[in-house]
Amino acid sequence: MNILMTYVRKYLMMNKSSTLLSILSLITASALFFLVSCLCVNTLISFNDSMIAAYGNYHAIYHNVSDEFADSLSLHAKVMQEDIIEIQKKIEVDCFLTKTKSSFTIAGMDQASFDDLKFVLLVGRFPVSENEILVSEAALTDSKISLDLHQKVMLDNQEYEVVGIIENNFFDNDSTSYTLISVLNGKSPKDLYVRYYNQKDSEAVSQQIVASFSGEFESFEMNSWYHLFHQADESHAVPLLIFFFALILLTFIAMNILLIRNCYKNSYANREKHLAILKTVGVTQLQCTTMILYEGLLLLIISLAIGIPLGWLLYDVLVNILNSLIYSVSVRSLTLGHHYREVILLISVIYVALTSFYFIRKSTKKIVVQNVTTTLQSSDEVEVMDHPYLQLEKKKPILIRLFHKNIRQNHRSYRHLIIGVTAIITLFILMNSLMGYLREGVFYDVNDHNYDVEVIIHDDTYPTRLMTQLKNAENVSAVVISESIRLYSSDVAALDYDYLQNILFNQNFYVEVIAYSDEVLQAFSHKAFGDEISVEKPWGILINQMYSSSQRRFYNIFKNTVIHDLYYDDQKIFSSLNLLMTNKLITGCGYQKQPQILVSRQLFREIYDQTGAVEHEYHVYFQSNDSASLVRQLNIINDSFGAGLEVVNVQKAFNDGKIFISLIRILSYGYILSLILMGILATSSIASVNFEYRKKEFMLYRALGLRMKDMMILVFVELLYYGIQIFAGSWVLSQTLNYLCYQLYFKSIGLQFFIPENSLLGSIIFFVSAITIFMCYIYIRMRTLRYSLILKNEITMM
Repeated sequence: MNILMTYVRKYLMMNKSSTLLSILSLITASALFFLVSCLCVNTLISFNDSMIAAYGNYHAIYHNVSDEFADSLSLHAKVMQEDIIEIQKKIEVDCFLTKTKSSFTIAGMDQASFDDLKFVLLVGRFPVSENEILVSEAALTDSKISLDLHQKVMLDNQEYEVVGIIENNFFDNDSTSYTLISVLNGKSPKDLYVRYYNQKDSEAVSQQIVASFSGEFESFEMNSWYHLFHQADESHAVPLLIFFFALILLTFIAMNILLIRNCYKNSYANREKHLAILKTVGVTQLQCTTMILYEGLLLLIISLAIGIPLGWLLYDVLVNILNSLIYSVSVRSLTLGHHYREVILLISVIYVALTSFYFIRKSTKKIVVQNVTTTLQSSDEVEVMDHPYLQLEKKKPILIRLFHKNIRQNHRSYRHLIIGVTAIITLFILMNSLMGYLREGVFYDVNDHNYDVEVIIHDDTYPTRLMTQLKNAENVSAVVISESIRLYSSDVAALDYDYLQNILFNQNFYVEVIAYSDEVLQAFSHKAFGDEISVEKPWGILINQMYSSSQRRFYNIFKNTVIHDLYYDDQKIFSSLNLLMTNKLITGCGYQKQPQILVSRQLFREIYDQTGAVEHEYHVYFQSNDSASLVRQLNIINDSFGAGLEVVNVQKAFNDGKIFISLIRILSYGYILSLILMGILATSSIASVNFEYRKKEFMLYRALGLRMKDMMILVFVELLYYGIQIFAGSWVLSQTLNYLCYQLYFKSIGLQFFIPENSLLGSIIFFVSAITIFMCYIYIRMRTLRYSLILKNEITMM
């Protein structure tokens, strides 16, 4: 047996190119399976952790609750966890002390609540007294006050010691304060953060609690992001993410199986005669089987010893690169981590080992049990006896006859290869289709604004001094001001049928009547209609289109150009109002569910003077290249005037909404590069295996006088024939699956059927590249092999 093992090792050393290609294929299969599995798992986990850090691990907040309410809710059957947070103190700071915030808030909590709400302590410890605090990374870097670890700082005439640094958290998200965490003191107002067992029922349970415990708390609000992201029946986010990454994993598993299969086919190519010769000198079938197993295990052990550490190293490098890219495009921090790497490593080793054992066993059964006499006889000779190669009595050109003969002869041996490559291309195209749906619609909302920051002022009269301060804010490139009131109507006959059926749920609706300056209105009317319109007439411009985010589609609002019976309370303002309809947008007016009518300032003042409307609002829209700095300035102005302004950082909200797509695009580069690498190796492996199996056939053609040019034409036609089969099959199958996915899933959320045109180009490039690699490989091997010597050896063996 030792002699046979030595023979195996010498054989591997003698066939270095074949052995190296086999080992390289196994290394790539194991390394990339580990790498892609880690990326998929950690992307899902890290994305979810990042969203929790930004928006909190809770369903609802009850503000300023009583102790009795907190005790009662802890016994509620549908409440999984409740966490008490005390808002102990809000400390206003000098406007020059922080870059983006205007105050600090001291929040008290215990260790259990800290853990439940998924705060991450980076360094230090949890506070144990009221004069100890934790600070976030953002507060540490943005504040001009020194908040380093163990630093003592004086805030509001009280000394605090920084005992720990935490990751950025949901307390600071869209807030004018940095939250500093301390311990509970039992004296401050309490907010109750609640998480339910069933997130799908969270809204209904919250409403029941509000109705049952009226007066036990000051106010209540839902965590809208948690509800949106985790509520699968509304946003479809979680199942779609899982499906997307499952499809990626399935694609790589299919590619892995093809690589491992070709690895062992390449290793065992044309081994039948060697084993048959060994049998003639007394080697038993069991010993032959052991040799094959030993060779396969040797390749497997070497490959795993290199491939898994290589995958581990590649993941570390790729995570660092991707995190850098993510930080450059994301507003909030999203970090790919290193979760479950040891478990994925074990799964990768088991998967590659089991797949290898399967193909080793399959190859063993195929080449060991063959009859010695049949094996020693040339396969070419057997073929000649039944079907002469050239069939010279026929008049067809020789290349056409050889092509037909090869297609018939190799049909079965190429069947698994065609199915495997077709499956991989199908999965790749389907994955691109899904990425298109993600990019175009799943988290899609209409970007109908062309401003960065909005300020809403609830005031009956024009606040001149306040407006002057707002207009003079720094980092502002343009300012547009509008004012609005709401008028009600029951003229449902004027509404479009689809809007009436899908959007309006009662027989009364309101329209938002909006006025801009006459200059802005004339510019918009010129843009929308091409002509200036007289501001003296009682008319309105209607933004006659709305977008339903739940149904992912647009609706027209009105079908008539006249609306009747517009009221404010019980007072009729218009018996009829003529409308000019447009789908174009103006700053501040978007595709909202409620109708928006633009009127002249003169007409608006007449309406307002007639009604004395209390729902009157001013809106100020800013364009700015530094929205965060502008928001801080506006908050300072708000505090100085005590005006109760609503300041909305629209640009930040829009950028936050793009983080998912940015993440998918960035990660897709890693997957595509991995696919390209595996595709190149798989193509090289397939070329090597097929050449080894057909080497004697090619040499025979050369010996019979077929020119190299004719040989390459023959190979090219065969490759083109199989390539067209794979290309057509993969596109038909992928688009069939794409259509089924669309009908079952994407159509219900209002998306349009998507055909990934870039995948068509990518598939063409793949097939052209594969054919080029095959042609080059065969040409080089044909030029370097001494076919006369090979044929002489074959004749001698016979």
